[in-house]
Amino acid sequence: MFVYATDSAYIDRLSASVVKQGEFYVVAVELYVYSAVTENSEIHVYLPQLNVDQKLQAQLQRDKMNKVVANVTVAASKVKLWWPNGYGQQNLYDVTAVATVKGESIRSETIQVGFRTIELIQDFVDPSDALKGRHFYFRVNDVPVFLKGSNWIPVSSFPARNFTERIEFLLESAREIGMNALRLWGGGRFETDDFYRMADRKGILLWHDLIPSNGVQTEE
Repeated sequence: MFVYATDSAYIDRLSASVVKQGEFYVVAVELYVYSAVTENSEIHVYLPQLNVDQKLQAQLQRDKMNKVVANVTVAASKVKLWWPNGYGQQNLYDVTAVATVKGESIRSETIQVGFRTIELIQDFVDPSDALKGRHFYFRVNDVPVFLKGSNWIPVSSFPARNFTERIEFLLESAREIGMNALRLWGGGRFETDDFYRMADRKGILLWHDLIPSNGVQTEE
């Protein structure tokens, strides 16, 4: 839990998704800004390693969580790709967002993104005979990937006790023995931001079950 005090605005959270479109990648950045005032704001989004800088104007509404969206285009030729463990390097790039209200830069946020494509391939084994079934595998950056991994269950039922070091040890152990994927059990929970960042850095793909897929849900 965090408590912030402000008489202007603060950045609550920042997220980004990456989609390839032809010879470019589009980084769709979503910024959530809580504002204590109704005021025009300048939003500054940049990727420092790529010298990409984008500014936009946003009208912030008082006492509301304001969603600001910025689409940043990056030439595919400028980036180094992110690869699963065993297939290449896990290249990651910083995405930083800063909001300026009344001429004052408020709290900034930085996350990391990787540039890659991923496809689930389910074509027919034999196009002339559908009864032979379909393939089922993933291609990352147009390369077929053999998934090697395990199941992940929560380290503890009490996440507030902070098991970051334990999680780091387990993910690093998975990386060292050649794993490149983990299935997150649906009877568990959504993990911490640190978990997903560690997986990115270690080249581990995550197959996430629906939560809570293993429970009996009420009809209400």
